[in-house]
Amino acid sequence: MLLGIRVGFDQYVNLRPIRLYPGVPTPIQTATPKTVDFVVVRENTEGEYSRQGGLFHPGAPTASPCRPGSSPARAAPGLIRYAFELARQRKASATPGG
Repeated sequence: MLLGIRVGFDQYVNLRPIRLYPGVPTPIQTATPKTVDFVVVRENTEGEYSRQGGLFHPGAPTASPCRPGSSPARAAPGLIRYAFELARQRKASATPGG
């Protein structure tokens, strides 16, 4: 059901922010909330999230065969654009006066 919702709304970005919080223990001894603040951007509807075999977007002009562990070319450009823009925004907000 979740994959159907993601595909139906074209929610192709799986965003996983990673932050440390003061007072919350971490297994990495040298990590602090000041030194750890990054985001993992993953594909959310294809590749590992797809069903076994068959087609992505059957009946659409963008239909393509699927197999686990692959991300068709359709997903990659949007995902790369999203990650790049997110990195640019994060850099601008981290820059004094940015």
